Amino acid sequence: MSADFEEKDSRAVLRFRALFDAQPFCVAHISDQGIILDINQTGCDLLGYAREELIGEPMSRMVREKDAAESHDRFERLLRGEDLPSYQDVLVTKTGLELPMEITTTATVSARGEVVIQSIGRDLRDELETQKKLLAATRLFDVLMRSTVDLIVVKDQHGRFTRVNQAFLDITGRTESEVIGRTNIDLLGQEHGSVVAIEERQVLDQGVTVRSESTYMIAGNEVVLQFTKTPIRDETDEIIGLVGIARDISDERAVAQQIVDAQKMDAVGSLAGGVAHDFADYLTNIIGNLSTAQSKLAEGEDAAENIHAAYDAAEAASELTNRLLHLARDGSSARDAVDLAQIIHDLRSLLHTTFDKSLHVRIRVSPDLWPIDADASQIKNMIMHLCLNARDALRERHAQPEAVMDGTPWLEIAAENIELRPEFEANNHSHNRHGEFVKLTISDNGGGMTAEVKAQIFEPFFSTKGSSSRSGLGLSMVYAAVANHGGWIRVESEPGLGTDFIVFLPRGSADVVDDSAVSEQPTESEMKPDLTVLIIEDKEQIRAYYERVLVGEGYEVFSAGGGAAGWEILEAHGADIDLILLDLLMPEMSGKHFLEMMVQNDVSIPVLVCTGYPGDLARRELEHLGVADFLGKPFTPNRLRAKVRAVIDKHR
Repeated sequence: MSADFEEKDSRAVLRFRALFDAQPFCVAHISDQGIILDINQTGCDLLGYAREELIGEPMSRMVREKDAAESHDRFERLLRGEDLPSYQDVLVTKTGLELPMEITTTATVSARGEVVIQSIGRDLRDELETQKKLLAATRLFDVLMRSTVDLIVVKDQHGRFTRVNQAFLDITGRTESEVIGRTNIDLLGQEHGSVVAIEERQVLDQGVTVRSESTYMIAGNEVVLQFTKTPIRDETDEIIGLVGIARDISDERAVAQQIVDAQKMDAVGSLAGGVAHDFADYLTNIIGNLSTAQSKLAEGEDAAENIHAAYDAAEAASELTNRLLHLARDGSSARDAVDLAQIIHDLRSLLHTTFDKSLHVRIRVSPDLWPIDADASQIKNMIMHLCLNARDALRERHAQPEAVMDGTPWLEIAAENIELRPEFEANNHSHNRHGEFVKLTISDNGGGMTAEVKAQIFEPFFSTKGSSSRSGLGLSMVYAAVANHGGWIRVESEPGLGTDFIVFLPRGSADVVDDSAVSEQPTESEMKPDLTVLIIEDKEQIRAYYERVLVGEGYEVFSAGGGAAGWEILEAHGADIDLILLDLLMPEMSGKHFLEMMVQNDVSIPVLVCTGYPGDLARRELEHLGVADFLGKPFTPNRLRAKVRAVIDKHR
């Protein structure tokens, strides 16, 4: 029986020793005299001693000399029965290495009545190193937050601001206390804040990085910010918030717009000589035939042939005017469904009219070409710049006596629908898109470019034409216009073989609505004899022309030479007026001012704007002011009759 007990006791000791040594922390048993009674294998390995080297030694052997007094004081408190919280201390290894430790000590009484101190030490080296790195990263982040000129915001998973840098506070004019804990809706209002919140939900819910550009009104100034927002993840890869970095690009956008305007004027200037020449031809034809007709009529002869010839020349001049206006008109920055095929055909007529007649212009546009979502003005200017660039290349090659031209110098504008698949994307590093696109190619058989020139052509101010050339910004603005529309441009060129500029533009999301075509013939609806039109036009001859046409159709007509006079008539006879014919560009009170007054005074009479050029007013802005329809000058009497009838019928 005694042998069994001894065997069981021996097994218990072995189990205790195995558990004791298996502990991941340094565990030591110390007597009430401060002598090490036992230490586990983990402690021996950590301190670099064999167990026999420590057992029987004073505990002071493991602590630094300067910490001995404090260590003794803790020991005495334990012996007095006090509870000590965990504390950080330094243990010294056999080689003198100092180890930062978290130590927990307890005092127990053995079966023999002896007080035993159990000390458990946890190695803090990895934890402290991690804390050190975290502190360094935090300090680095703090420095970046303070020093960067970009705006930095940090938000939690609910979209609340948790941190912002000084640049953000400076540009918004707010204090940190006014921002932290708030949401986009709190700071930006319901309308704009909701839009930003929807964008940020993509980051927080889907874990994607979002890049965007937004315009804000801050302290009465329009500020354009370019944002990059990316998710913040914790150690389990869960999204816990987002960080946004924004750059104020207001000045860049303003400079870019100035460059666009300068380039537009540059392009128009290049066309001015050809346009002036053609207008001189048209006016010579008109004046000559009308002068001849006047003489014939005075002598009682038939002048119909001369009048028809003058009319045809006037029609040709009108067509050229419209093409120039479409090219020069400032479009709204809003994107609309645009018919690229129609733009190309309009430009073809202009190129035929203004380019050298020896240059053959070819057009190759696929039927049913997809629409694109675009600013039509930017697209027109982009194509015009590429055509001017091709023309210059052809002139340069054609002017060299030693050059052998491949037949007639030619310029080709081609457009087709194309679907790019992912495998195409993998082999083309100039873009990262696949899907449905409209492919626009502008080719010429000019002198071509070397690889060195081709690599630099989209750089601002780079030019191969010397100091007498244009600004050198044309192709850089072409590149910017294409990029702004979500597309990209590729150049293929070899010296002596010509050049292809290939533009890819994403397919539009809606079909083009053509509301410009109005029948030249009157509608079938019966004309009412009591319809009244108010004409507001500052040019007396044009005003008289409108009056003759409309009075001849049975309308009663009020006529005013400006906005102020028109408003007086409106106040006196508004109840009787069925339609207002309004010019936009007039002295004293402009057409826009007149429309604004109508809105302010809740006047609901339909307005037909008759203008050759709307100035800085976009079509959508005019529609917002209540304009029912538009009629571009010049126009025929039949077109005026049809448009007036259509607008009145629609609103009656």
